[in-house]
Amino acid sequence: MSTKTNATPDSTTPVRAPWRISGFSLHSDFRLQVMFNDGKEGIVDLNDLIHGQHPGVYAPLADPAFFVQARLELGTITWPNGVDLDPDWLHDEIVRNGVWKAS
Repeated sequence: MSTKTNATPDSTTPVRAPWRISGFSLHSDFRLQVMFNDGKEGIVDLNDLIHGQHPGVYAPLADPAFFVQARLELGTITWPNGVDLDPDWLHDEIVRNGVWKAS
């Protein structure tokens, strides 16, 4: 009895690994310094977003006592009200401009 396997090379399309935030620090004026798992880093500026005309779910972040409750959870920055920041979106802008500025 012979066993023969017909192994074929992996032909799946490679999937780009999602960027994850590996660390961050809080700065004044509702800004964060973020570090990514690939070593890139930059500034996330939320000032215009949370103090703008329509901050929506980001409105609670305008309270400095709430803003400083940011935490790193599964590679993204989150706040107690469930608001988070998409690390892939942040990474793309930071690689291009050094800063992600929401408006």
